[in-house]
Amino acid sequence: ISAHFEVKKVIDLTHFESEGKFLEGTGSIVFDHQNKIAYATLSPRTSIDVLKYLCAQLGYRHFIFLATDENQPIYHTNVLLHIGNGYAIVCLESIQDIKERNDLRRMLAFTGHEVVSISRLQMKAFAGNMIQVVNQKGKFFTLLSSQAIRTLHLLQINIIGEKSELLSFDIHTIEKAGGGSIRCMMAEIFSPLKVVH
Repeated sequence: ISAHFEVKKVIDLTHFESEGKFLEGTGSIVFDHQNKIAYATLSPRTSIDVLKYLCAQLGYRHFIFLATDENQPIYHTNVLLHIGNGYAIVCLESIQDIKERNDLRRMLAFTGHEVVSISRLQMKAFAGNMIQVVNQKGKFFTLLSSQAIRTLHLLQINIIGEKSELLSFDIHTIEKAGGGSIRCMMAEIFSPLKVVH
């Protein structure tokens, strides 16, 4: 990355591995960069200690909750939560604690996101595993799998579509064999490109 982009700081979290603590990057954390909040559901793959350390380094607040599926912690936050420009997709029913559920909904709304709640079935079809990108003209696109978009209701599609154009891709093999979807395949780069002289 540093060969092509301007990298000003590298945060090394690898020393936590010797303590058996992990934070699996953009899977473990869903960032709201505009409001500087890092959302995370706790699991063996998402350590609260590493999350707090990272947030201190970045100058972000953390919002921690517990989401489960079949009484097991959901392994990655980006399975159940996606934050876009002006909207948020979240599987609220996966959060058993009513206070945590309401607090998350309120925080998302308070920070300017129209909350689109998805069901567990939609979550299992990777409807929460989206990523929003923007082109050079400033137009927003929300990328998701064809499986995910087929599970969305018209109202959900309309809410997202008002703020971002939906683009779906058939990645059936990756979803079936890899256990992840579009968001697991991509990561944003916010650093500017290096100027070539």
